Amino acid sequence: MQTIVIDSTNHDQRFDRFLRKYFKSQTQITLTDIYRGIRNRLILVNNKKAKEDYRLRDGDKITISKEFSDKPVDTSKPVGHKIAPIDINYVKSLILFEDTNRLIFNKPTGISIHPSDNENKQRSMHDLLRAYIPATADTFNPAFGYRLDKETSGVLIAGKTYDSLQYINQIIRDRQIKKEYLAVVI
Repeated sequence: MQTIVIDSTNHDQRFDRFLRKYFKSQTQITLTDIYRGIRNRLILVNNKKAKEDYRLRDGDKITISKEFSDKPVDTSKPVGHKIAPIDINYVKSLILFEDTNRLIFNKPTGISIHPSDNENKQRSMHDLLRAYIPATADTFNPAFGYRLDKETSGVLIAGKTYDSLQYINQIIRDRQIKKEYLAVVI
């Protein structure tokens, strides 16, 4: 049996989304398995069955039964996104501002935001962000609040905590951040 205590890094997340992130590295556990585990009381919140859309709170205890977590590993599936080692000094050269909650990058052209299967060996901004700030928990990775196209350079804001990322997303939704685009015409 495995127990996870929810802290401020993971509070207010949906139960099912938390579990998807938690089991992300375990390729043998599918989303269907997670929902089946919730339905069959193999995964509980505070020793009770919880709905998939339950919002986790500080102090909640998620219990994962041994029966669920002992699912055999499928070694035939490739695991992860493989990239070349990242030079941290290069990542630092892209940082415009940093505090305890956010990180602001100057994104150069030619780098996509998210890793892509088509560009398996090419670095993405997420790869650079994760190299600079490794995940502090299995269920939250620092992330960008929005995207820029691969061939667009510009400023990107990343949330270093779940709360700061939620705040960044909210002020973008509320249009409290003004975005401007400049184009070079030849």
